Amino acid sequence: MHDPMFIRANLAVALDHPALSDDSDTPAKREASWTVAVALGKARLFAASLDELEGVLPYSLALAAIAHFNERFPEWDEQTEQLDTTWDEITHPEEADHLLISTLRDRLDAWAAWVAIEELRQRNPTLIPTLDEIELRLESWDDGLNVHSDLIATLSEATLVLGWRNALVEPYRSDAPWWLTDEIDRIAHRSMETAVATMPNSDFWGVVQRRAMLPDFVPGPVLAASTEGATPTVRTMTWVHTDRTWRARLDYPDPSNDAEEDRLRR
Repeated sequence: MHDPMFIRANLAVALDHPALSDDSDTPAKREASWTVAVALGKARLFAASLDELEGVLPYSLALAAIAHFNERFPEWDEQTEQLDTTWDEITHPEEADHLLISTLRDRLDAWAAWVAIEELRQRNPTLIPTLDEIELRLESWDDGLNVHSDLIATLSEATLVLGWRNALVEPYRSDAPWWLTDEIDRIAHRSMETAVATMPNSDFWGVVQRRAMLPDFVPGPVLAASTEGATPTVRTMTWVHTDRTWRARLDYPDPSNDAEEDRLRR
């Protein structure tokens, strides 16, 4: 059975959610229906074997999933619009990667849910006449992600993204968003070239090293750990590329006066 992403197991759990048996339209049912739609759609995107769970998304669950779509779009739009600002506020690389991965995971889930709903619509056009509004909002979402393409391209070699890219099957592979195609590699390469071209050269860092890396100087964390009872006077110089995808950091001794500080930064 081909199911490296455990899609069948996720679908089995989703189908067992008690909210699905509720005849009324509740937030819990909409979310549970969404989860079923995502699992079914991923089975199509990645050709996962569903065995006895194989089937088309039921009409009632499709309507609930569409309602969930409409509820989540404002949140997704806001998160995408604020992506660069949120990324700038993060100090740890792992958290930055998690932010971008979460964004792409939401977009992948939305694509999968659309695939499952569209499958039902094609088989029964009278039940769901059109999904044009959802398609337009998905396109708008993609436009928003394109604004942050340099940021997203930093995930070009992320294991999860590579796994998605490699597992996609036709016809979905040919219609994949750019971050699941070779385009993400091209953007990452271009960003690297730009970063290298604009990064301070070796002469700059040589001057900094001669002025800041004194014989008895130990970088901040080591100095703090090795000098008992003393408070290290260490400053940090940070260079951030204009598209915020590359950073450089240098810890150096606290200059004795403003003139020395000015010389270090020149």
